[in-house]
Amino acid sequence: MNGTCDPCPFTAKPPNEVTFDRGDYVLSFDGTIHNNQLLVDFETPSSIRVHVPKGLDVRNPLLGVVSPEGNVTEELAGILISWNNTRMIECRMYDPFRETLLTSFLTFWAVAAVVLLFPFLAMRRKKG
Repeated sequence: MNGTCDPCPFTAKPPNEVTFDRGDYVLSFDGTIHNNQLLVDFETPSSIRVHVPKGLDVRNPLLGVVSPEGNVTEELAGILISWNNTRMIECRMYDPFRETLLTSFLTFWAVAAVVLLFPFLAMRRKKG
């Protein structure tokens, strides 16, 4: 095959399995990804590249996930994640709103901790 078919024949098996004839392919997907998570399994080790569009990110370890050996680089059109010789990829993306929400949550609890600890530390200091 190696780029000689357009569209390339494939076999779809329920629920989420797609199989192609042996060869090298470039696959594109344009649509909604459920829960902003992409998980793909391959029968043989492959080189994989995933383009994450602008407006989504994977670099915050508290919000995003990139499976081991994934190399994340920033591009003009978004983020490129690449794996060499792997059988499984996983990436979980997030939008700026989730990052803002996480920052707000952590800030709230940091302020609450300071407010609650200040009287305790002040009383402890007076005793000593």
